[in-house]
Amino acid sequence: MTRRFAGLAAVLGVVVASATAPAPAHAGAYSFTVEPVSPLTQSTPDLFVGIYFNFLLENTSALPDSFHLVVDNITNIDFFGQVCIGATCFPFPTTIFVDAQSTEIVGVNIAPFADGSSDADFHVTSIGDGGLSYEETVTLYAGTAATNVYEVLAASSGVSLAQNFPNPVRGDTRIAYALAAGGTVKLRVFDVSGRLVRTLFDGVRTEGVHDARWDGADESGRPLANGVYFYRLDSTHGTSTRQLTLVR
Repeated sequence: MTRRFAGLAAVLGVVVASATAPAPAHAGAYSFTVEPVSPLTQSTPDLFVGIYFNFLLENTSALPDSFHLVVDNITNIDFFGQVCIGATCFPFPTTIFVDAQSTEIVGVNIAPFADGSSDADFHVTSIGDGGLSYEETVTLYAGTAATNVYEVLAASSGVSLAQNFPNPVRGDTRIAYALAAGGTVKLRVFDVSGRLVRTLFDGVRTEGVHDARWDGADESGRPLANGVYFYRLDSTHGTSTRQLTLVR
C-alpha cells in the first residue's frame, strides 16, 4: 500500500521547526510517497549474492527535493546491507535528488555470508522538510534457512514462488520456486496489461526447489521495453504471482 506523507505544517496548520535547524521556507509544501515494489520478505538459497528490496520513491510535491537514504539495524552480523539507487548500491547512507512530480527506484541490497536470516531497517527522509520520513523493515532468509522457508511455504500452500534476483532486471534474472509435491508446472511472464510475453517452463517438475532464468526478452528473443512485469507460477498444487522491474 502506498504511504503518503504531508508536512506537519500542512497537517497541523502550524510551522514546526527542527530541533537543530530552522524549518525550510517551503516546509509545508513538501510531500512524498514510498511504495514497495518487491516483497518485504525474500529468500535465496545462494550465499555471497546480494538481494534487492526495491521501493518506488515519488516526490509528490510541486518542489524538487532531496532524500536521505539509510539502511541500519541489521540483525545478523553475517549479513551485509547497502542502500541503493536503482541497481547502484553504497555501503553508507546516501542522498538522491528527485525533481518535482518525479519518481525513482531506491531500496536495500542485502548480501548473506552464512546460512540464516536477518532483518534490516530502510529509512527515507526528506531534506526539504526533515519532519517527513518513511521507515520499513525488510527480512532475508538465506542458504539452508531459505530452502527451509521454501519448503515450509510450499507445504502450507502447495507452491512457493521466490522474488526474482536480481531485481531490477538488467540482464538475466533467476526465479526460484518450490513444490510440495511433483506435478505439472507453468511459469510465465506477463506485461502490465496481462498479455503473455514469455513462457519460461511448461511441463512436469518433481517435489522440491527449482529455478528458471529470464533474459528480459519475449518468445521471439526480442528485448522487451522497460517497465513492470508479472511472473506467474501455475501448478497442480496452487498458483502464485510476483512482479519484477525491467531496466535496460
